Amino acid sequence: MGKNIDKIWDDTLNIIKKELKEYTFSTWLLPTKASSLKENILYIDVPNPFFADWISEHFLDRLEEISTDLFNIDIKIKLLPISENTDTFIKYIPEIVDSKPENISVFLQRYTFDSFVVGNSNQFAYAGSTAVAENPGKTYNPLFIYGGVGLGKTHLAQAIGNYILLKNTKYKVYYTPAEKFMNDLVTAFQTNTTIALKKRYRQYHILILDDIQFLSGKERLQEEVFHTFNALYNSHRQLVLTSDKPPREIRNLEERLVSRFQSGLIVDIQPPDLVTRIAILKNKIEKENLFIPEDVLFFIAENITSNIRELESSIIKLLAFASLTKAKIDLKTAEIALKPLLNIKKVHIISFDEILNFVINETKINKNLLLSQSRIENISITRQIIMYLSRKLTNLSLKEIAINLNRKDHTTVISGIKKIELLIMNDEDFKNKINTYLSGLGYE
Repeated sequence: MGKNIDKIWDDTLNIIKKELKEYTFSTWLLPTKASSLKENILYIDVPNPFFADWISEHFLDRLEEISTDLFNIDIKIKLLPISENTDTFIKYIPEIVDSKPENISVFLQRYTFDSFVVGNSNQFAYAGSTAVAENPGKTYNPLFIYGGVGLGKTHLAQAIGNYILLKNTKYKVYYTPAEKFMNDLVTAFQTNTTIALKKRYRQYHILILDDIQFLSGKERLQEEVFHTFNALYNSHRQLVLTSDKPPREIRNLEERLVSRFQSGLIVDIQPPDLVTRIAILKNKIEKENLFIPEDVLFFIAENITSNIRELESSIIKLLAFASLTKAKIDLKTAEIALKPLLNIKKVHIISFDEILNFVINETKINKNLLLSQSRIENISITRQIIMYLSRKLTNLSLKEIAINLNRKDHTTVISGIKKIELLIMNDEDFKNKINTYLSGLGYE
């Protein structure tokens, strides 16, 4: 029975290992061992009470779910600290006492300033990051970048490191997620190597800490970050920090750290607007030598709005679906392949004629002029407004909108909608005008 329990626990760990970062798994779960199974309770040995608390908080529910599937019975896991000393733990922990800093191996080469698509939503963050990269330790220290998941914080943070390493090889640059910083600290506590760890982190010219919100509520980690921050800052070393929210909004963060983080430049990244989303998609397909019709790109950019990661992964999903089903890459295929990702909001679907007649009534422009080839500015703009409203309020494809407006093809519609989107972003009066039209047409 013991061997069977060991086997199932190993299988459980192998499953959850695929869901975690390697250093997280190695630090917290690799040192565990199955002890016994009694009355549906699986007893697991862990090095000490600190481990028991951490595993219970972060991994226990998932471990019980996996074990239940493997045992075919409802399993509950009880964690047993086997020792208060470090002897049992040390044999599981890889050594970290390395006084030589690691530089380029931790930076992904695809994360550069050249590959970062700049738009209204991120241009301030981009400008701040390039300024820091060109003058580390002198301009904007620390640099604090915040924004939602998948918007490009890590890209900019690593682009800073890549740029500095390329331009000045004498600098020692280090990037690490805040979670790994904590895992290193835990290991140092257990192996009595905290002095070596402090020396290691404080010898860098540029230290980049990603996902700093991980510090929330972790007093010991916050204390070490505070002292490391001060040591580097006072030596005119550059600190770059990223988070999903600004310093003041990180829960349970010590006031002294909030003050330090706010002492430099704070920049945010917002979800990309339509124009930027289109540029991101075009950048990806050009970089990877792919071909996707422009109306399909526009469809994706219009309907996947949450973050860049989902936007780029949609291209891969679409291509995979088309390849496996041998389907042509068009709007219909995109709608089927990307249905789970789409964020389509058609609050009030109306007909093209309703939109056309409404706009004609508002602008007093003759219908024949709107459907003509006239390029007079006010007629062109009104025509483009109809394109924008038709795309937002109807189920018509770009091609169908083009036909209804007597245009040659869908590319004219794409261009027209882009122009209206830009005007909405840059002209408050125009934005209000469009909102009035939408309200008049029943869109809320």
